[in-house]
Amino acid sequence: DVSYYAASSVGSPLPRPQSQGEEGPEHYWTKVNTNAFGAFIHVALQSGLTRACLTCLPMVSVAVTIQLIFSEELITNHSTSLDINSRQRDSICWIPWKYQISAIVIFVTLVFHNIPGMVNAARLVFQATHHILGDGEEIGEIKEAQDSEKAQKLNISFTTRIIIYFIAVFSELTTFAFVVYAGCLFAATADSVDNVIRSTVSVMFVLNVDEIVFESCCPSSIKDDVEETKYRIENPKMSSTTKDIFQHYFGVYVYLPILVAISVTLTMVGRSMLLCEQNNFWQVHPDESGVII
Repeated sequence: DVSYYAASSVGSPLPRPQSQGEEGPEHYWTKVNTNAFGAFIHVALQSGLTRACLTCLPMVSVAVTIQLIFSEELITNHSTSLDINSRQRDSICWIPWKYQISAIVIFVTLVFHNIPGMVNAARLVFQATHHILGDGEEIGEIKEAQDSEKAQKLNISFTTRIIIYFIAVFSELTTFAFVVYAGCLFAATADSVDNVIRSTVSVMFVLNVDEIVFESCCPSSIKDDVEETKYRIENPKMSSTTKDIFQHYFGVYVYLPILVAISVTLTMVGRSMLLCEQNNFWQVHPDESGVII
């Protein structure tokens, strides 16, 4: 059994082909992420940095630029709302904290779903040793090469792997951090209940830009190759008992409480920075004169 637990379908291992004759549970087969960053990793590992830059770097650049532009705008506009002298202070303080906490829980749950894929990408960049079904050096050509189910060794230097990491993994981690911060700030400082609810969905599209660009702009030959190629990487050194316990209990008893704790902490810290005198649970509506009752 060479299966290995991962929290997303992107990072989930694939069954080892019987034809390979690879032995033991030390390795498993996995795929790159189906986004602009994954496409860059895929092409760079098989055909080198030059072809990866020519075919996939434009997609990576567009995705990173758009994510940073929107994140910077949200952070700039909403960071001033945490000032106790801001005009939105009273409106934010009167919003029931249950809405802010719920919005942040939903948001961080959605965005943290990308973490296993990024971890898988980092491990793949540094640990991948072989691939099967890929086009190899001919990847990206209009006429696709004949795929082989025989494992092909990746001949790539450690220096190249580091460059790939910074272009396709570190850049994604950086934009991810900015988007998460911007989204949480947006939800915690929205000045109406409607905006609190909208903040959860409106920021998510920014994080998915890399997938949208990949689906819309990636050459079909590369896209098909990304979806079918498998890479061999090492299994984490973990006993079967520990793995079973991790799979069974981690999600409900560790991961979910962490998400809730993060959301409660961010909400309460934001309200304390505004020196909110009221922390109401239910919605309070203004009367006809506009005075909040």
